[in-house]
Amino acid sequence: MFRFCTPESLKRFEASIEKSTGHKTADLRGFNVCETRRRVEERTGKPVTTKSRFPTIGRGNVLGDCVIDRARVDQLLDEVLSQ
Repeated sequence: MFRFCTPESLKRFEASIEKSTGHKTADLRGFNVCETRRRVEERTGKPVTTKSRFPTIGRGNVLGDCVIDRARVDQLLDEVLSQ
């Protein structure tokens, strides 16, 4: 196991997430990214910003304001390819 990935460090990480979002990590796992962003912005009154070290994730299904599911990506791809 990596030195930084211990049960204690995971607990501290989850506690930090819970503190910053105002929700338990178990609850957050049930929210989609857009819902989590909306709830945090309502709680803090500040816009949520995200940074990525990679240009795309998977097939590029991450949009500026929302994440779409795989079925919608496949549908859009089929529409483009059928033209």
